[in-house]
Amino acid sequence: MKMKKGMKKLAATLLAALLMITQLPAVESKAAASIGMSGKAHVQSYGDTNGRITYENGIDTLVLGTRGQAKRVESITVNLQNNTGYAGTIQYRVHRQTYGWTDWVNAGQPAGTTGQGKRLEAIQMRLTGELAAHYDIRYQVHIQTYGDNQGWVYNGALAGTTGEAKRLEEVKIQIVPKNIASETPSINYRVHRQTYGWETTWAKDGAVSGTTGQGKRLEGISIDIKGTSYCGSVEYQTHVQSYGWMNWVADGAMSGTSGQAKRLEAIRIRLTGELANHYDIYYRVHAQSFGWMGWAKNGEAAGTARYAKRLEAIQIVLCRKGTAPGANVAGIVSATSDSYKDALNPTPTTPTTPTVPTVPTTPTVPQNPTLQPALTQTVTYYQCDSCNNIYRTEEELEQHFAFWDPKYHVICSCGVNKAGTKRTATFTIRDAYYSNQVVPETHKVVWVATEPAYTETKEIVEMVPYRYCGKCKKRFYAGKNQQESEKSGGVANDGEYFWDHYYAGCLRGGVDGETERRVIGTDTVTEPEYGYYKVQ
Repeated sequence: MKMKKGMKKLAATLLAALLMITQLPAVESKAAASIGMSGKAHVQSYGDTNGRITYENGIDTLVLGTRGQAKRVESITVNLQNNTGYAGTIQYRVHRQTYGWTDWVNAGQPAGTTGQGKRLEAIQMRLTGELAAHYDIRYQVHIQTYGDNQGWVYNGALAGTTGEAKRLEEVKIQIVPKNIASETPSINYRVHRQTYGWETTWAKDGAVSGTTGQGKRLEGISIDIKGTSYCGSVEYQTHVQSYGWMNWVADGAMSGTSGQAKRLEAIRIRLTGELANHYDIYYRVHAQSFGWMGWAKNGEAAGTARYAKRLEAIQIVLCRKGTAPGANVAGIVSATSDSYKDALNPTPTTPTTPTVPTVPTTPTVPQNPTLQPALTQTVTYYQCDSCNNIYRTEEELEQHFAFWDPKYHVICSCGVNKAGTKRTATFTIRDAYYSNQVVPETHKVVWVATEPAYTETKEIVEMVPYRYCGKCKKRFYAGKNQQESEKSGGVANDGEYFWDHYYAGCLRGGVDGETERRVIGTDTVTEPEYGYYKVQ
């Protein structure tokens, strides 16, 4: 009996000690705690819809919007539910159709528009204060036509597109503990090639993107950085046949053209923000006739200008400050040390043994020449008032207004405005002293044609969305109007409505959102003559 009482006393003592231990404050670091989020999106047709929490790769993920329904997100709101005691918040801004970028807003505030039918096209997100010191925010968007091809971006980087009229359909957001020590950023890139189109996989970290030995031009390029917690972006611009240098784009957006048979001739790439403080970006190109050229870095030009030579392939490498890629990357050694050549501004060479000119018996230059104005050339061109692209003729400008992409059937936004301006530009051909004589004909600028004009008939393509029954394989297409589409969810070829099919129980096999490519007509496109100006 005494033993039993002693055991009861011991058990009570142990229980009390256990309760005291469980009440002690946790010693787990703040950075290991999770941060909860909630939010909502204003979605086309549906209005305000609450976000949903999923579990991806062991991390709580806030999902806003839809996928497979071709519905644009028009506005988002993100809330913090648990910030682990650290001071700071989430800030975000969005790029809207027509209006461009909004101002940065804090957690709990809407970004975008409602009731105006304006799509979101891109988003940037960041953390502030102590939160930013211990956590990273990363986000991924589902983009019209492109899907999830951009991957996760971090801490203020751009997700989505600008200038391509592509809607955001879904946004995924995660807040993860920071681990800068293991950071291994990767530069990812892919090109649009003549005949082949876009590469299906992204090259990265010095791999060759494009082709060599096939005579295929590069027509467009996309570049992105993954796996970094540093704020900043990768920006790039290309020199395009007949257009010259295009505007800078960033973080996965396309630079160049698609469906216009225009070659890339040169490229510039640079980093911004914290990325530029910690890394240098190196790149080299394979150019027609020149082969692999030398390395350029941090915004320098690589390729050629005014030679009418196409780019065929490219390598891009990220290097920490103070380091540089070797001469041999991916088994390739540059054929020349020059990274860029300009036909009108060749790099001067210094002869090893300079020669002393002899004085002619009868000088060809007058003893007292008079200073004449610099020899100039005035060129007339046409410029789009919307995107500022430049065209040689009025016909080319009109073609730009009616431009359509044969792959995706995207109408150029500039075709809505259809506003252009005729302009003239005067540039110096040469500075020289002349006596009172007529400028010699040999110093004039002439047009050198490189590609003749031709006419091509192309298909007009329409991407038609539909719902797919995984059980009976039936397709349900969008209704004839918005009201019918919302009511029925689409109609099958035999006239059966989507919801009738659903309630009949067949759709237990699952429904997936897809699109079908249809040829709805043809269009005749006339390509003008192309070439370049040359000093005779």
